[in-house]
Amino acid sequence: MNKYPDIASDIRDALGDPEAVESFEWPSIIKTAALKLRRSHPEIRLNGNASQVADEIACIAEERGANDPVGLAALAQDCLTLDDEAAAIAECLPVEDLTENKTQNDSDNLGADEEDCNDGNKKKESPSDPEKKSASRCILEEASKYILDLFHTDEHKGFAIIQTGDHQEVLAIRTRAFRLWLGRLFYCATGGAPHHQALADALAILEGKALFDGQVREVNLRTASRDRFIHIDLGDPGWQVVRISPDGWTVTDGSDGVLFRRARGQLALPIPITGGRIDKLRSLVNISSDDDWRLLLAWLTYAIRPIGPYPVLALHGEQGAAKSTTARVLKSIIDPSKAPLRSEPRDVRDLMICASSSHLIVLDNLSSMPQWLSDCLCRLATGGGFGTRELYSDDDEVLFSSTRPILLTGIEEVASSGDLLDRSILLNLPTIPEDGRLEEAVFWQRFEGDRPQLFGALLDAVAGTLSELPKVRLLALPRMADFSRWGEALGRFLGWGEGAFLDSYRRNIGEANEVAVESSPAGTAFRRLLDETGSWDGTATALLERLVQTVSEKVLEGRNWPKSAKGLSGILRRLAPAFRRLGYEISFERETETKKRERVVRAKVGKRSSESSGPSDCQGKSPDGRTSTPGNDRPQSSATVRNSPYEPDGPDGPDGDDPASAHGEEVEWRA
Repeated sequence: MNKYPDIASDIRDALGDPEAVESFEWPSIIKTAALKLRRSHPEIRLNGNASQVADEIACIAEERGANDPVGLAALAQDCLTLDDEAAAIAECLPVEDLTENKTQNDSDNLGADEEDCNDGNKKKESPSDPEKKSASRCILEEASKYILDLFHTDEHKGFAIIQTGDHQEVLAIRTRAFRLWLGRLFYCATGGAPHHQALADALAILEGKALFDGQVREVNLRTASRDRFIHIDLGDPGWQVVRISPDGWTVTDGSDGVLFRRARGQLALPIPITGGRIDKLRSLVNISSDDDWRLLLAWLTYAIRPIGPYPVLALHGEQGAAKSTTARVLKSIIDPSKAPLRSEPRDVRDLMICASSSHLIVLDNLSSMPQWLSDCLCRLATGGGFGTRELYSDDDEVLFSSTRPILLTGIEEVASSGDLLDRSILLNLPTIPEDGRLEEAVFWQRFEGDRPQLFGALLDAVAGTLSELPKVRLLALPRMADFSRWGEALGRFLGWGEGAFLDSYRRNIGEANEVAVESSPAGTAFRRLLDETGSWDGTATALLERLVQTVSEKVLEGRNWPKSAKGLSGILRRLAPAFRRLGYEISFERETETKKRERVVRAKVGKRSSESSGPSDCQGKSPDGRTSTPGNDRPQSSATVRNSPYEPDGPDGPDGDDPASAHGEEVEWRA
C-alpha cells in the first residue's frame, strides 16, 4: 500500500458515499469499485498487490456498515485479478442474464445443441458469431440458457440448478462435473475446446453470483425431510425421488423443491415395487434370533431418516459368519455405492470426507478401535463437525458437518469405549454351516431379483412407522430416545406386540454394558473387587494399589492398564454409566480436608438401573385404536423381567442368592 499513497482516497471515491446501504447491496458495490480501481491502477494486478488493496476495500466498506468483510475482500480480490476479457465480461454482463429462468425454449435449444454435437465440428448458427466473442463470454451466454438458479448453502458453497432434457439437476459449481458441463456447452456452440483460463474465469463469475447474489438453500444427500414427509433420491438418470408419508409412498419427478446432490460413486436405487414382504430380507442376512431381527430392521428403517442421532450398528462373528455380506446387503438397500465397504480411515479428515460422500458409512473388518476414531464416530452418529485449513491457503478453513448412520463389522467387539457402546447395537452373527452356504454369483443374483420388492416393502414399513409414531408415548427412555420411539412404532405396525422392541433393545443395552466393563482390565478388576467386598470407599491411589494386587504381571504391563491414580479415575468415570446400569452405585469426589485434594472413589453393589433391563411403560394406541395406558379396562398381559441382562440359572440365581437382593429388584411390566 505504500506504493500507492492515494489509493485510500481512490477507494472511497470508487465506493461512493451512500447514506444508507442495505447488506445485500454491498457485493455489487464492491465489484463495481474493484473494477474501477482495476482500470485506474492496472499495476495493482501486475505487481501482485491485489490482496492488500482488496483488504483495504473491505476495511473501508466495514467502516460504513458492511457485513462479512472477509467475503467482500475475497470478492474484491477476484475482481482485481481478472484478466482483461473476464473483467470486460464482469462489467457488462448483468446479474439477471445468469439467474433469469429461461425455460420457455429450453427443450428446443437443448435439442439443437445435441444435434450440433453429433455433427462433429459443425458450429452452431447464431445471430452473433461465437468466434467474435471471448471464450469466457461465450461460456456464460450458453450456460445462462440452462441455468435455472444460482444459490449457496449455509456452508458458503455455490450450487447451480440446471435444465437437462426433461429434468433438473443440482451441481456444485466447484466440481469436475460442472466444469465438464460448461466445456460441453462451449464445444456444442463452437466446435472447439475452451481454454483453461476461460473456464476458470467463467467459474469464478458464476460462483461469485451464487455466493453473493443467490439465496441460501439446503442441499441434501440421498435422503431429505420436509414437514412429515421423507424424500429419497433414487439416484437414477431421471433424478426421480420417492416421497414417503404416513399414508404411503409415491415416486415423483423431483420437482417439489427438495434439492439433492449426487456424490461420486453413488449408485441408483431400484424403482420400488409394491407387494413385497419385509420378512424376505431375513433370509438374505445372517440373523438368528428374533431380538436381533427386530433391532436390525428398526436400525435399517431408522437409517433412511435424514435426521439423527443414529445408533451405531456393530456386527460381530467368526470368520465366515457373513458379516461383510450382511453389511453389503444393508448398504445396497438404502444407499448403494461403488465402494460400499470402507477400511479404517487414517484420520478425522478422511472420515468426514467419507461422510460428505455417503449417507450410510460402513467400516468393514475392523480389528481394533483407536480412541480418536471411537470419539469421532460418536460425534458423527449424534451430530458433529470438523474444521481444517483449506488447501493452498493460510487462514481459510474448510468445515465438515454431518450426521450419519454407521455400520461396523469385525471379528472382535471393536466398539469397547463406553461412550460408543452407549450408542451402539451389538449383533453377534452365528456361524454358517457348510450346507447352508451359497455361491457369490447365485446369492447376489437372488438379491438383485428381490431388491425392488424388498425396497418397496421397506418403504411400506417406514410409512407405517410414520403413521404409528404420534401414538407412541414412552414413560422412560434409553439413551437413544428417538430411536426407541421409532422401533416401538415399527413393532406396532408389524404386529410384534407392544413393548416387544423395547424388550429386545434393553437386553441388547445390557449386553453392551457388560462389553464396556469387560473390555477394560481396570474395570474388570474393580467389578471383581466390588463383587467380593460389596463396596469401596477410598482414594483412587489406594484403589489402584489394591487392584494391582489382584491382577497378573501381564495385565500390569499392558498398555490399557492405568499407570496413575488419575488414569484409573478417568477410566472409571468413562465406565460409570455402564457400572450403574449393571447394578453398581458409583460416585467420584475430591478430598477437601487435606492439601493434596486426592480423588475419592465410592462404590457399592446396589439396585440395578431400570434403564438397562426392565422395559418402560408404554402409552399410546395399538393398531386397533385401543389405548395402551396401564390401568385401563381392556385385558392385560403381564411379563416379569429381572433387572439383569441374562436369565438366572435357577430360582435363587446362579450362586444360590436371591437375585432381587444381589442384582436388583424384580420389575413387573404390564402392556
